[in-house]
Amino acid sequence: MDLYKYENELKKQNYKYIAGTDEAGRGSMAGPLVVAAVILPSDEIIEGINDSKQLTSKKRAALYNEIIEKAIEYKVEIINVSEVDRLNVYQASKQGMEKCIQKMKSPVDFVLSDAIQLEL
Repeated sequence: MDLYKYENELKKQNYKYIAGTDEAGRGSMAGPLVVAAVILPSDEIIEGINDSKQLTSKKRAALYNEIIEKAIEYKVEIINVSEVDRLNVYQASKQGMEKCIQKMKSPVDFVLSDAIQLEL
C-alpha cells in the first residue's frame, strides 16, 4: 500500500501544506487520548512510516525523532480521561485534531485524517 498516495495526488493539485492527523490511545481507553497533526516538506519521504500499531516501540521512537526533526510544523493535544468520558472518544479525537490544525502557524491547505470528518 502506498502511504503517500493521497498526498501525492494533492501535490499534483498544487496543495503545499498538507497536514496529516491521527490519534493514539483511542483503542485502549485506559488513559489519555493523544492527538497530533504534522506537516512534512512536500519533497520529504520518511521510510517506514506506517500505522503505529504495526510498528515496534523502537521503530516508533526512531520515526518520532525523524518526523519531529524534519517537520515543517507539528502540534500535539492531550485529552484527559474525564474529557474523553464527557465527550466520547470519537468527539474527543475530532476536537483534538481540529485544535491541532487551528493552532498551526503554517497555512494548512488540506488535512488528511483517519476516518474522522473534521469541521474546519
